Amino acid sequence: MNKQLFLRLFNNKTLFYIIFNYANYIFKIVLKKNIVFKWNKVILSPSILAGNGYLELLKHYANEHRYSIIYNAYSVLNNSIIANHLNIIKYLCEDLKVDSLAKDDKDNLFRLASRFSRLQIIRYLVEVWNIDLDYYAAFIESPLSGDITIVKYLSEQIAVADIKQNRYPKTVFEMAAKSGDVNILEWLYSNQSVCHTAGWGSVYHSAIEGGHLPMVEYLLERNNHNNNINNNIKQSLELDSYLQQTRKYIIDFGIEKDKLEIVKLLHSVWFKNQNKEFKSNNAYKFAINNGNCEMLEWLEENVGGFTSSSVNSETLNIAAAKGRLDLVKWIYGRCGEQCFNSNNDREFSALDFAAANGHFELVIWMNENINFGGCSSPSTNAIDYASKGGYLEIIQYLHNNRYCCSEKAMDNAAKYNQFDTLKWLHLNRSEGCTTNAMDSAAKSNHINIVKWLHENRSEGCTTNAIDKPSLRSDGIT
Repeated sequence: MNKQLFLRLFNNKTLFYIIFNYANYIFKIVLKKNIVFKWNKVILSPSILAGNGYLELLKHYANEHRYSIIYNAYSVLNNSIIANHLNIIKYLCEDLKVDSLAKDDKDNLFRLASRFSRLQIIRYLVEVWNIDLDYYAAFIESPLSGDITIVKYLSEQIAVADIKQNRYPKTVFEMAAKSGDVNILEWLYSNQSVCHTAGWGSVYHSAIEGGHLPMVEYLLERNNHNNNINNNIKQSLELDSYLQQTRKYIIDFGIEKDKLEIVKLLHSVWFKNQNKEFKSNNAYKFAINNGNCEMLEWLEENVGGFTSSSVNSETLNIAAAKGRLDLVKWIYGRCGEQCFNSNNDREFSALDFAAANGHFELVIWMNENINFGGCSSPSTNAIDYASKGGYLEIIQYLHNNRYCCSEKAMDNAAKYNQFDTLKWLHLNRSEGCTTNAMDSAAKSNHINIVKWLHENRSEGCTTNAIDKPSLRSDGIT
């Protein structure tokens, strides 16, 4: 930064006003970031100054607040690495002597530099923190940078180090698969002497988690290639045996992660093309949890018919809570009421979840097509929990269709400041409320509701409400 130009800008009131008045707007448009800071906050935060590359301002700040920078050294270095400001890192390490970081902090920063592909910063940190760094941990995360140069450099560092690799929960192969960079993973397999390999299942899992179809294609091709190499026949047989046992779990994982194209590919190669049957106890549940009707259609064609045992009450409740009428209709079209009433001993029904989350259209359809018991059901959850959200239209509909509720309905309306719902329940239902209504309203400072309850209900409150200073000041207690 040109210091003289910066000072001239600061001293020009017109330019100063225009630029800094629109600084937030410029920041959002140019950098496309949502986090913005007022200038008076920027110049008082060493972390923000470092992250934006304001070295001269950081030096000026250090003249008066040196120990503040040292105290916040981790966040200052963290931002400098992310923003790739090596000059600021050198200033912190060489001029301010920021070297009192804990080993874990240094390792975290080194891994951060690896993930963000900061090769020059990595080389510098190796120079100044050499003996304190966990090279292998940084190597494991290096594929996430998408930069094979970083991977190769760190592999050279660990090749000569005495590192206990088995203490790391992930391998560099899994990270490469997750990153989706086929070239990096291929290089790693060609240089296995520098690192532990990973089980094929975990590598597939990582590729699926990243949603990388080309990576999965590469893994399938590599597996097929290995099976055709005679001198590796023992390894290939072991690999094939392992995959044979885990293929179903891998495909299940793909369904759980909602990766339909990957699931189609794996199923085609491992099962369909070999005339083998794929069976899964969880496939439909995963697809419904993800709300993926296309996946459900594919499963029905390739896995087997949908029955009441293909789904459980928890899965149905998730679909209802999300308001997925299309999913509920799809399930109903395959197994009718049986799916929804096979778990009547459960405390909550799918309709309860639909009502609690304000999905009126779904509540209507379920009430008209599925027998949840209405007022003959011991459950009062639908109205009770719809009251929390103030879904008065749903409450009125359920009331007109003879659904029950409990005192909890008014208690919830009071607690969550649903005044219209509270008054409607008071006028149209006979269950009333408990002292929890006024207690919870007082706790949340819903003074208007407390006053109304005091004037219109006889349940009263406990000392929890009476002790609230705001109520005494309003003359209620």
